[in-house]
Amino acid sequence: MRNGAFPYAVSLLLGACLWLSACAANGPGALSGTGSQQLADTALSGGNPALAIPLYKKILLQDPRNRPALIGLADALYQSSELQQARTVWQQLALVSPGDVEARLGLARILLREGRAAEAAEAYRALVISAPDNVAARAGLGMAYDLQDRHDLAQQQYRQALRLHPDDLALRNNLGLSLILSHQLRSAIDELLKIADVPSAPPQARYNLALAYGLLGNAVAAERILQQDMPAAQVQDNLQYYQMMRARLGLAPDGGAAVN
Repeated sequence: MRNGAFPYAVSLLLGACLWLSACAANGPGALSGTGSQQLADTALSGGNPALAIPLYKKILLQDPRNRPALIGLADALYQSSELQQARTVWQQLALVSPGDVEARLGLARILLREGRAAEAAEAYRALVISAPDNVAARAGLGMAYDLQDRHDLAQQQYRQALRLHPDDLALRNNLGLSLILSHQLRSAIDELLKIADVPSAPPQARYNLALAYGLLGNAVAAERILQQDMPAAQVQDNLQYYQMMRARLGLAPDGGAAVN
């Protein structure tokens, strides 16, 4: 059975992709100056892209080649799901700064968000070749591979990136999810346990850990984890989902495929 049978898990992967994009890339805050730029960056980092967008546009009216403002505007549009406008801004940055890694990452992120996994993988592969130590490029390539059910290749990218950045929570989360998608549930639990209790970890890490326990047949552990973030009714819905997926996939109590 194709791993597309995990719709809940795949949605978490995309959520992790967005989280990773905001945290792993060199965001505009690292490049900002003062005044309007600083205010726009603060609005964006504070989760208010709607406020940031007009501020960045005002800066660009005065200085159309302002790289930090272009990066900020593209990110704000991306966070607002204005993907075509974000693409246009990233393309503008690529014209201002040919070969700009941020522009290339931004365009690849949009392809991934649009579900164009093969095209995204091609874009990320080119980035990994030119910038092998770039964590966002390797993470993006891993996610593109996961969306194509090429989980072994995805895990290679995550593990290589973790060798370079062992404390990156989003990378560890994505590796755990990839292991779930390839039915390596115990390995997934080992990875996710490393970050599930870290205060700054994305909530997806706990959700994925609960998913792994649920598919393994350990409903007690899954319930205990879900109760940290969800009301009781939603917890029960998730537990029922795990049970349904175990039956659909024919998973044995140890998480492997059942033997007929």
